[in-house]
Parts: sequence; structure tokens; C-alpha cells
Amino acid sequence: MNVCCNYCKALRWKDESKGMESTFGKVRLDSIQQPPEPLKSLLYGEHDQSEHFLNNIRRYNSAFQMTSFGAKEVHEGNYMPTFKIQGQLYHLIGSLLPVDNARESFLQIYFISDYVLQRDSRLQCFPNLNPMLVESLQSICLLK
Repeated sequence: MNVCCNYCKALRWKDESKGMESTFGKVRLDSIQQPPEPLKSLLYGEHDQSEHFLNNIRRYNSAFQMTSFGAKEVHEGNYMPTFKIQGQLYHLIGSLLPVDNARESFLQIYFISDYVLQRDSRLQCFPNLNPMLVESLQSICLLK
């Protein structure tokens, strides 16, 4: 990408249509806000756990997901792991509370009033995560 849009400063390739990214200045987006701490310092390499976090960012993302769309088969190829969805895509939201003494998962974890138990539920699903980081990231969920 070597050409900058005069209107929104988005980058595009030389042969791409001019003005498509902002419709010649008719579309204006708000500036992207900085992520809250500790997420910002983790992402920008300013935290002592940044390397661990960035190496496990998909696991941390999964630990905080609220739903699942239930894809089970992943095809490992030479480039990028992928999966194919056939039929309609839908999210499995599950019940508000665990059924039959099952472990909490997804959105159910957010309804646990004890934050240490929330952390422990996430760590049961993803044991390689740093417990202190999980607690720090949980605190972001409490922000307005």
C-alpha cells in the first residue's frame, strides 16, 4: 500500500479506485480510541508480560468470549489453519446458568459474582494463561 487517501488518510494500492475508502470524504469515522490499561501496554510491548500475552492472544480472546458458533473441525494446512462452515452460521449462546453441575462457560462466567471464581473458570478452560493477567483483563470488563 503506497497511496494515501486525501480525505481520510487510509492507505491503498496505487491501482485501487480513488476515494472508495471514504467516498471522497462523505464518510467520516471517529478516531480510534486507545485501548484501556493494561491492554494497551500488553499490546504495545510495554508490559513485562507482553511477550506471553502476544504469543497467546487468541487464547486470551477465547477466554473472554461470550458465545461460540460451534465449529469443530479445523484443517491444518501449510499456511493458515482454517475451518469450513456449511449451512447457516449461528452462535451457541447456551443457558444462563450451567446445566446439571456442568462447568461455567462463555457468557455464564460473567454471571459469577466472585472475580476469583471467574478467573478460575477461565483458567480451567485455558490453563496456560497467566492468572494475574486474566484478573487484570477482567477488570477492564468492569469499566464503563
